[in-house]
Amino acid sequence: MTAHAAITDPAAARAFMLAGKATFTVRSEKTGEHLTFQVRHWKKAKHGTMHFVSVRTGNDYAKIGVVLDRGTFRHNPAKSDLPFDDKRVQGFRYVFRHLCEEVMPPKCEVWHEGQCGKCGRPLTDPTSIAMGLGPDCRQKMGI
Repeated sequence: MTAHAAITDPAAARAFMLAGKATFTVRSEKTGEHLTFQVRHWKKAKHGTMHFVSVRTGNDYAKIGVVLDRGTFRHNPAKSDLPFDDKRVQGFRYVFRHLCEEVMPPKCEVWHEGQCGKCGRPLTDPTSIAMGLGPDCRQKMGI
Protein backbone atom coordinates (compact mmCIF):
# COMPACT_ATOMS: atom_id res chain seq x y z
CA MET A 1 0.00 0.00 0.00
CA THR A 2 1.29 3.46 -0.91
CA ALA A 3 1.88 6.06 1.78
CA HIS A 4 0.45 8.82 -0.41
CA ALA A 5 -3.09 8.90 -1.78
CA ALA A 6 -5.04 11.41 -3.83
CA ILE A 7 -8.21 12.88 -2.35
CA THR A 8 -10.71 13.23 -5.19
CA ASP A 9 -13.75 14.65 -3.36
CA PRO A 10 -13.54 18.44 -2.78
CA ALA A 11 -15.52 18.35 0.48
CA ALA A 12 -13.28 15.57 1.80
CA ALA A 13 -10.14 17.48 0.74
CA ARG A 14 -11.31 20.63 2.52
CA ALA A 15 -12.33 18.72 5.66
CA PHE A 16 -8.92 16.99 5.65
CA MET A 17 -7.04 20.29 5.28
CA LEU A 18 -8.90 21.87 8.19
CA ALA A 19 -8.91 18.84 10.48
CA GLY A 20 -6.04 20.13 12.61
CA LYS A 21 -2.76 18.44 11.62
CA ALA A 22 -2.89 18.13 7.84
CA THR A 23 0.16 17.72 5.64
CA PHE A 24 -0.62 17.43 1.94
CA THR A 25 0.91 17.88 -1.48
CA VAL A 26 -0.71 19.62 -4.41
CA ARG A 27 0.54 18.50 -7.82
CA SER A 28 -0.08 20.35 -11.06
CA GLU A 29 -1.14 17.92 -13.79
CA LYS A 30 -0.10 20.54 -16.35
CA THR A 31 3.50 21.16 -15.21
CA GLY A 32 4.18 18.19 -12.91
CA GLU A 33 5.36 20.60 -10.19
CA HIS A 34 4.25 20.03 -6.62
CA LEU A 35 3.98 22.00 -3.38
CA THR A 36 3.68 20.53 0.10
CA PHE A 37 1.64 22.37 2.71
CA GLN A 38 0.89 22.03 6.41
CA VAL A 39 -2.31 23.40 7.93
CA ARG A 40 -2.38 23.40 11.73
CA HIS A 41 -5.31 24.33 13.96
CA TRP A 42 -4.52 26.98 16.58
CA LYS A 43 -6.31 26.09 19.79
CA LYS A 44 -5.77 29.53 21.37
CA ALA A 45 -7.90 31.45 18.84
CA LYS A 46 -10.16 33.80 20.77
CA HIS A 47 -12.94 34.10 18.20
CA GLY A 48 -13.94 31.42 15.69
CA THR A 49 -11.33 29.05 14.32
CA MET A 50 -7.84 29.73 13.03
CA HIS A 51 -5.47 27.49 11.09
CA PHE A 52 -1.84 28.37 10.32
CA VAL A 53 -0.76 27.57 6.75
CA SER A 54 2.87 26.79 5.86
CA VAL A 55 4.58 25.59 2.69
CA ARG A 56 7.61 23.31 2.48
CA THR A 57 10.77 25.11 1.41
CA GLY A 58 13.59 22.59 1.19
CA ASN A 59 13.99 21.02 4.64
CA ASP A 60 11.75 23.50 6.46
CA TYR A 61 8.33 25.15 6.27
CA ALA A 62 7.64 28.84 5.63
CA LYS A 63 4.57 30.56 7.09
CA ILE A 64 2.27 31.90 4.37
CA GLY A 65 -0.95 32.85 6.16
CA VAL A 66 -4.00 31.72 8.10
CA VAL A 67 -7.41 30.27 7.34
CA LEU A 68 -10.13 31.90 9.43
CA ASP A 69 -13.54 30.43 10.21
CA ARG A 70 -13.20 27.53 7.76
CA GLY A 71 -13.28 29.56 4.58
CA THR A 72 -11.21 32.73 4.49
CA PHE A 73 -7.49 32.66 3.71
CA ARG A 74 -5.52 35.69 4.92
CA HIS A 75 -1.93 36.60 4.11
CA ASN A 76 -0.30 38.97 6.61
CA PRO A 77 2.90 40.44 5.14
CA ALA A 78 4.24 41.22 8.62
CA LYS A 79 3.93 37.60 9.79
CA SER A 80 4.39 35.65 6.57
CA ASP A 81 7.78 34.35 5.47
CA LEU A 82 6.84 34.79 1.80
CA PRO A 83 5.34 37.73 -0.13
CA PHE A 84 1.73 37.64 -1.31
CA ASP A 85 2.70 37.31 -4.97
CA ASP A 86 4.91 34.24 -4.35
CA LYS A 87 3.72 31.31 -6.47
CA ARG A 88 3.46 29.10 -3.35
CA VAL A 89 1.08 31.53 -1.63
CA GLN A 90 -0.93 31.90 -4.82
CA GLY A 91 -0.95 28.11 -5.27
CA PHE A 92 -2.53 27.57 -1.86
CA ARG A 93 -5.08 30.36 -2.47
CA TYR A 94 -6.02 28.80 -5.83
CA VAL A 95 -6.54 25.32 -4.40
CA PHE A 96 -8.31 26.45 -1.23
CA ARG A 97 -10.64 28.81 -3.12
CA HIS A 98 -11.77 25.96 -5.39
CA LEU A 99 -12.30 23.58 -2.45
CA CYS A 100 -14.42 26.22 -0.68
CA GLU A 101 -16.55 26.34 -3.84
CA GLU A 102 -16.78 22.52 -3.56
CA VAL A 103 -14.92 21.76 -6.78
CA MET A 104 -11.55 20.17 -7.21
CA PRO A 105 -9.07 22.68 -8.63
CA PRO A 106 -8.70 22.12 -12.39
CA LYS A 107 -5.57 20.29 -13.44
CA CYS A 108 -4.47 19.74 -9.81
CA GLU A 109 -4.29 16.74 -7.53
CA VAL A 110 -4.41 16.90 -3.72
CA TRP A 111 -2.39 14.14 -2.04
CA HIS A 112 -2.23 13.36 1.67
CA GLU A 113 0.79 11.76 3.32
CA GLY A 114 -0.94 8.58 4.55
CA GLN A 115 -1.68 10.04 7.98
CA CYS A 116 -4.96 11.25 9.46
CA GLY A 117 -5.38 14.99 8.99
CA LYS A 118 -6.74 15.34 12.53
CA CYS A 119 -4.67 13.08 14.79
CA GLY A 120 -1.70 12.11 12.60
CA ARG A 121 -2.12 8.33 12.95
CA PRO A 122 -1.49 6.09 9.89
CA LEU A 123 -4.49 5.49 7.65
CA THR A 124 -5.23 1.86 6.87
CA ASP A 125 -8.79 1.26 5.61
CA PRO A 126 -9.90 2.29 2.09
CA THR A 127 -12.45 4.90 3.21
CA SER A 128 -9.89 6.55 5.50
CA ILE A 129 -7.28 6.58 2.74
CA ALA A 130 -9.75 8.12 0.28
CA MET A 131 -10.73 10.89 2.74
CA GLY A 132 -7.45 11.43 4.61
CA LEU A 133 -9.23 11.00 7.95
CA GLY A 134 -9.48 7.93 10.21
CA PRO A 135 -12.84 6.54 11.36
CA ASP A 136 -12.59 7.86 14.93
CA CYS A 137 -11.68 11.35 13.76
CA ARG A 138 -14.43 11.35 11.09
CA GLN A 139 -16.90 10.49 13.85
CA LYS A 140 -15.56 13.27 16.12
CA MET A 141 -15.86 15.74 13.22
CA GLY A 142 -19.38 14.60 12.36
CA ILE A 143 -18.42 13.32 8.91
